[in-house]
Amino acid sequence: IHISALKSLGAKIIERHGYIYCYGQNMQAGKVVFSSVSVGATENLILACCLLKGVSTLYNAAKEPEIVELARFLNSMGADIRGAGTDIIEIRGVERLHGGEFKVMPDRIIAGTHLILGALCGKRLEIVGARRKDNQMLLDILNQSACQIEEKRDRIIVSRLGKTSAIKFLETLPFPNFPTDLQAQIMVLAAVSNGTTVIRENIFENRMSHVMELVKMGADIFVRDRLAIINGVEKLYGAEVYANDLRAGAALVIAGLIAEGYTTISGVDYIDRGYFQLERTYEQVGADIKRIKLG
Repeated sequence: IHISALKSLGAKIIERHGYIYCYGQNMQAGKVVFSSVSVGATENLILACCLLKGVSTLYNAAKEPEIVELARFLNSMGADIRGAGTDIIEIRGVERLHGGEFKVMPDRIIAGTHLILGALCGKRLEIVGARRKDNQMLLDILNQSACQIEEKRDRIIVSRLGKTSAIKFLETLPFPNFPTDLQAQIMVLAAVSNGTTVIRENIFENRMSHVMELVKMGADIFVRDRLAIINGVEKLYGAEVYANDLRAGAALVIAGLIAEGYTTISGVDYIDRGYFQLERTYEQVGADIKRIKLG
């Protein structure tokens, strides 16, 4: 998606020996129609078009909060970007950008991961800096699953009022729907909830790598293609598991925290890509979690 979009504006791209060589000297402003919604490709094209002379229009653009935030950031530096947050974005090229100061939005996926942990732990957990509008669908799901959600100024507070109930059916879709980056974490909640939950992954292929690791911990999950059927169990049990992607790793951490016994997670480099010192964050709220350095 990235490559075809850049080529449509005149970029020369050569793929050779496992490398991609990009030449942008002949790029010109124009129209880009994304074949499917992509956050990364939308961001890449916004960046690429900022200094192209003329007007560029992106169709079928992603609408995620991060797109809006990138446009706000670039506009604060002198760019002229309109329509961010809708499926049509217009970029009028400018001569140059200038410096400035900008406060970055809170990470909604980290916030969502913490909210799910709060729902699993059953005690009052405050997530400072979380914004309701970024995780509205997740909050609606938690509300329906025996959780109480409160808001106070710059924070969201989650408490579990009883045994959580199954979500019934959930599918990942582009914003404002449920994000694929919280699919693994919400599956942990479903794994220990009353009833059966069905989750369909629509965004990425092969994004069920955490399932076999959760099964090692006692979860009852059946997967076919992009569909997972989760039958809630009473509890999970500690095991040796492997995180082979970022969000799967986060899911295994929160699964380990609610499991009976010890859980050892390898592949923590993936987790570090998206969560800075996650073990220290959770130690602050009473988790018994330690990073082990081998060798």
